[in-house]
Amino acid sequence: MELFQKLGIDWRLLLAQAINFLVLLLILSKFLFKPVIKMLDERSSKVKDSLKQAEDIKRQVELINKENEKKILASKTQAETIIRNAQAEAEKERQQIIAKSRAESSQIIVAAKKQLAQEKQQIITEAKTEIGSLVVSATEKILQEKLDPQKDWTLIEQVIKKVI
Repeated sequence: MELFQKLGIDWRLLLAQAINFLVLLLILSKFLFKPVIKMLDERSSKVKDSLKQAEDIKRQVELINKENEKKILASKTQAETIIRNAQAEAEKERQQIIAKSRAESSQIIVAAKKQLAQEKQQIITEAKTEIGSLVVSATEKILQEKLDPQKDWTLIEQVIKKVI
């Protein structure tokens, strides 16, 4: 204690200040430090929870993005399939239309050939009838005017000129 006195320190005052410091420390610890530490712990916990939630949300977003990519890919595949089917159907229909057109055109050609054959036959029949009547009338004239071979040839030439 003599050391304290030489330094000019009152040991009772020092002891009182030490007790006051300890009391203040206990009071601050009880009413200030514990609530502040508790609040800091809670805040730290909230930050950790927020980070965990952010990571969960990030994972969910990634999963949703992957699912969306799968759906987009599936949609593209389905669209390509639909387009291919439509093209195949269009080609099939085009082939059917071409086949139908060819069948109709060959029917028209056959009908036209038939009609031409009938008209030809009719013209031949009419020509035979007319030639026959011309031959009959020529024969009648020849028989009526049968006088000499020169006249026969003249009459034949006249009939041929009429026919031609």
